[in-house]
Amino acid sequence: MASLPHSFVILLLLPLLIAADKCNKEDKRALISIKSAFNNAYHFASWTSTSACCDWYGVECDPGVPGNSDGSRVTGLYVITDSNVTGPIPSAVGDLPFLTSLRFHKLPNLTGNIPSSITRLTRLSVLILSWNSLSGPIPSFLSQIPSLTIINLSFNLFSGSIPAELANLPSLLGLDFSRNRLTGPIPSEFGNFPKSSPPDLILNHNSLSGNLPVSLGVPEWGTIDLSRNSFTGDGSFLFGAGKSTQVIDLSRNEFAFDLSRITFPVNLTSLDLNHNKISGSIPAQINQVEANFFSQFNVSYNQLCGQIPAGPITAKFGVDAYFHNKCLCGSPLPPCTSSYDVKQYTISSLLRRTYYPINTEPHAINQAAYIAIMSSTIIYLLLFLPFLIAADKCNKYDKRALLSIKSAFNNAYHFASWTSSSACCEWYGIECDPGVSDSSRVTSLFVITDSNVTGPIPPSVGDLPFLTTLSFHKLPNVTGNIPSLITRLTRLSYLLLSWNSLSGPIPSFLSQIPSLTDVDLSFNKFSGSIPPELAKLPSIQLFDFSRNRLTGSIPAEFGNFNKSSPPDLILNHNNLSGDLPVSLGVPVWGKIDLSRNNLTGDASFLFGAGKSTRYVDLSRNEFAFDLSRVTFPVNLTVLDLNHNKITGSIPAQINQVDPNYFPVFNVSYNRLCGEIPAGPITAMFGVDSYFHNKCLCGSPLPPCTSKQI
Repeated sequence: MASLPHSFVILLLLPLLIAADKCNKEDKRALISIKSAFNNAYHFASWTSTSACCDWYGVECDPGVPGNSDGSRVTGLYVITDSNVTGPIPSAVGDLPFLTSLRFHKLPNLTGNIPSSITRLTRLSVLILSWNSLSGPIPSFLSQIPSLTIINLSFNLFSGSIPAELANLPSLLGLDFSRNRLTGPIPSEFGNFPKSSPPDLILNHNSLSGNLPVSLGVPEWGTIDLSRNSFTGDGSFLFGAGKSTQVIDLSRNEFAFDLSRITFPVNLTSLDLNHNKISGSIPAQINQVEANFFSQFNVSYNQLCGQIPAGPITAKFGVDAYFHNKCLCGSPLPPCTSSYDVKQYTISSLLRRTYYPINTEPHAINQAAYIAIMSSTIIYLLLFLPFLIAADKCNKYDKRALLSIKSAFNNAYHFASWTSSSACCEWYGIECDPGVSDSSRVTSLFVITDSNVTGPIPPSVGDLPFLTTLSFHKLPNVTGNIPSLITRLTRLSYLLLSWNSLSGPIPSFLSQIPSLTDVDLSFNKFSGSIPPELAKLPSIQLFDFSRNRLTGSIPAEFGNFNKSSPPDLILNHNNLSGDLPVSLGVPVWGKIDLSRNNLTGDASFLFGAGKSTRYVDLSRNEFAFDLSRVTFPVNLTVLDLNHNKITGSIPAQINQVDPNYFPVFNVSYNRLCGEIPAGPITAMFGVDSYFHNKCLCGSPLPPCTSKQI
């Protein structure tokens, strides 16, 4: 066959050559300079002088930007999730004049200050420099970029005060400076933001202090989060029924104001005031807020009093939203009494108070008065007898065990209501069921969120034989092992010992409590291997051992769980290793999370189109299998396989999963090849779900070449 003329070949390739030249040369030069400043980290492997910069990872271009006639201009730059990107932000970022979005995110070795050259980005709208190690002051020169709408500097090491000049930004929609080391007050100039459209203001987890400027009461904040700082004084002016505020979080400060005088925005969806010095009572108007969209409410650890107003909002939340107040009462807390608490009075004290009025001695009372007093005494007894009997309904053995637990925890403030003269069924953190015996028996024990509760779990927890729920949660100073006497709790269903400092092995004797349905030991310091005996629990629905120090392999016996209803298995953030036992492919897991371990080998048997599995997270392990051979459960909602050694291509069948309930999909940092199959699932996710693979291509990655297909 005769060869094609050179001119014809040029005509065929001309569109490709033109496309390659569409990248603006000045932008390309700036990007190459950024790559060089970051020591040519692997993230920038596609950034080569012979390719078009608009096809590079993390780069977006717009050929139609106003005022440009010299190739497609770079409008977006994204460098995310890579510990190999080290050093300060290069000043060359200022040499991308058409940039509208700059995002450096989860780069733990990105250090130094924000460079002043960034002020040359006069079109910059979105500045996201989050989850890095940037430091120094938040620069006031950011106010010189009037196009900014979003500034997110969260999770860094920024220090100093918040620049007042930022209030001059005319189009700002969001300021997120959370999780830094900022000090000083909030600038009063922040009250000058537009009243009806101020930015969301997120300043939590800093060291800010002082009173709030009253000017902050002028803007109608959509979201204002000032939690976990050291603010003092009044915060009531942030509220108002006529405002459109949706989220208010003032928790863990030193705010002191009268909540009774507040009216709440009717569009409020989240209100957290816990751990302050707020007084007064809860206004009944809180129940006029739209209940369907109200997800968070917490007024615990304040100085509130009075009855919790009944209504759809207050009824949605449990004891932990209200407890540790001065004298707050009513459901879900113990019932309110009159001006004095009748249950604190014994029969003898009632008689004494009735017979002998104040400043009156017995010999001073005549016979008629005595008869009148005796009559009123009988009326008192008849009125109060039900309350007194109810007070005695607490089982004496349960009460003895609870007081022993209180003593073992050094009578911490959490147990202030646990007194020998009161009914144990009305103590904080206690639930009873009067129907299980001749007296009310303790069925639930909750001790949560208190650093003053210290020491090991008392063995006397085993002396509550009717207990069905035991929850010790967020007690950072609860230490030691799980006591063996817990096996006496033969009715125990829910064992929640999470976010503490418990250690030692996960005990195999838990298998001796056949009633267990949920075992959550997450966020502790447990070590050693997972006991295979736990597979014998007949009714288990959840194992959460995440965020511990477990080692060894997953027991092969875990494949013996009921095939159609195994427990959710959550083992992430441990040091587990070895190949998965093939027996794990038998149960149809609802949720299986093995992420952030050192597991190896095949895991493809966890999948299957006929399975009802909803959630699979195998990320950050050393799994190695051919993804091409996998079929996915049609009910899948989460699939995360990132940071493994998985090969093959993405099966087109992934797009048969229901896209309406599929929020997470990530196959990045593997060894996948081939074209990403087009469809509703794969189109939902961006570059960061696919990048850092061997030769994966197609939208949203650069187009495939003949070598990649």
